[in-house]
Amino acid sequence: MTGLFRIAIACWLMVSWAVAVDAQQPGASPAKNGAEKSSTGGKTGSQGQSASGARARFDQLLKQFKELLGEIRRLQLEYKKVKPAQRPPIEQAFQEKTARARELLAQLKKLGEEVFRADPSQQDIARFLAVAGMQAARRGHLEEAVRLFELLDSKGFHHPELDPVAGEAAFGLSRYDLAEKFLTRAKKEGKLSPQHEQLLAQLEKEKKYWAQEQKLRQEEAQRGDDDPKALPRVLLRTTKGDILIELFEDQAPNTVANFIHLVEKGFYNGLTFHRVIPGFVAQGGDPQGTGKGGPGYTIPDEHKRPDARRHYWGSVAMARTSEPNSAGSQFYIAYKRLPALDGAYTVFGRVIRGMDVALRLNPQDPDAKENPLPPDRILSAQVIRKRNHPYIPKVLRPGQSKPMPLEGGAEASGREAPGKKDDKTAKDGQEKPPAGEKKDASAKKPGESSGAAPKEPKEKSQGGSANGASGGQTNPKPSSPNGAQAAEEK
Repeated sequence: MTGLFRIAIACWLMVSWAVAVDAQQPGASPAKNGAEKSSTGGKTGSQGQSASGARARFDQLLKQFKELLGEIRRLQLEYKKVKPAQRPPIEQAFQEKTARARELLAQLKKLGEEVFRADPSQQDIARFLAVAGMQAARRGHLEEAVRLFELLDSKGFHHPELDPVAGEAAFGLSRYDLAEKFLTRAKKEGKLSPQHEQLLAQLEKEKKYWAQEQKLRQEEAQRGDDDPKALPRVLLRTTKGDILIELFEDQAPNTVANFIHLVEKGFYNGLTFHRVIPGFVAQGGDPQGTGKGGPGYTIPDEHKRPDARRHYWGSVAMARTSEPNSAGSQFYIAYKRLPALDGAYTVFGRVIRGMDVALRLNPQDPDAKENPLPPDRILSAQVIRKRNHPYIPKVLRPGQSKPMPLEGGAEASGREAPGKKDDKTAKDGQEKPPAGEKKDASAKKPGESSGAAPKEPKEKSQGGSANGASGGQTNPKPSSPNGAQAAEEK
């Protein structure tokens, strides 16, 4: 039941949203259109009636939401008092009510936006949306957070505590002009932390990098299915929905060859996303589900190439150990711009559709004794487009210094046998992007293992590190809160 209690804690955090509507928080600037007005905002006719109706529905749902939170709390207390044999019905009721609480919360946010757009003078709704934006940013839902922060700012609602969070979220999506606006204002008001100062200092460089990335994406988008240079694509069908990935064969040809080879062999079918760190990365591709497994071989790194791609929101990269050339099958999806991982992990693709699905993957920590929810799975992986040539990766085996084309054998058949580890995996542990090696507000680093996931750094500063983790592949580890721009197909 530990997992359920963790969910309960998350639900009780929702109380802050309800409280935010009631609380009169000081420091927020009123909307530009002046002091508080009536619920219709001075509007007349159907427009005013529509705003009034939305406000009435909001108040009604908020009442239901608070009552539901009270019921959840009572279930928690009851659970502690009863004998183990009496707990299953309580667990079932708890799950049902928490699911309903999430539904109500989503409706409240939608109605809150509608009310505020119609009448920005309703400061209680503005505070509600501000708290919702803060919570979305903490959960790594950067698009939602930035949308709410932009709405509040456009209507004249301002609170100095919001600006650093809004700037960081915008940075994570590579919305650099918006990030500059919020971070510069926070600096003038003395609200900028050292980590956010680093983000502000990186903006000019990041703008240049992003312009280069956008140019590449525009060129790639012009290649139709019939173009021999069209980039390969792989569709991941997961327990949460579909994720479509476009592969950067031009900048990471061997890594792409390996990924396509494994997909076509059915290697990824049924595997879990064993490491999902909100606001950092979602990692999968380990047949053991621990961050220590792989395909039975490793592949050469390609992140030192002069044309290597960078980590943006939706980028897909290989996890590896702290040893060079130690990636195998584990990969991760970046939840934001991760400058600290650039040049440390090979970026070989990006999500072009289904990033909303990737963001909904159940949080997982392979090092935890228990996770609140079971891991999501890759039901199937399918190559839906590729170039007209064989995809045969060059691989490394233990004791081999020169990569050789993969030919037949056990490795080519699919997964490493259960419990089997190559020398590097046994030595290094998990494959992860390490965390917090650099004190860079925009960097996160991977951990280590022969197929492990990126790891979050202890410091909540932007970035990542590339240190090794505990015995296996190196997983990216987060050390700061930046992100990259939407990878949705444009």
